[in-house]
Amino acid sequence: MKKIRKPKIPRGEDPQVTIKNQERLISFLVDRCQQWQKRIDSLHNMDQSIQKSHELEREIFNRTARELNDKTNAYTRMLGWQDCAREMLELRADTMAASLP
Repeated sequence: MKKIRKPKIPRGEDPQVTIKNQERLISFLVDRCQQWQKRIDSLHNMDQSIQKSHELEREIFNRTARELNDKTNAYTRMLGWQDCAREMLELRADTMAASLP
């Protein structure tokens, strides 16, 4: 970053002209500071919006994972009941076949 140096005053310059030049430089620096502050604020707001979108995506991911887990558990239980029913029906078929003459 450049050092800000005191402006050189030409010999014989009217003090009013020097003051106006300095006021112009000060207003220029204030304007630049305001522009940078606006840019910083806009970047900060963008970071916050990105963070909120990440939080929403994470929430959707977690909800989907819970639903998938619930469905997997239900499917596993259903398979267990089906296996149990098959075994019971096969046992009954075997006992019925054994009781036939």
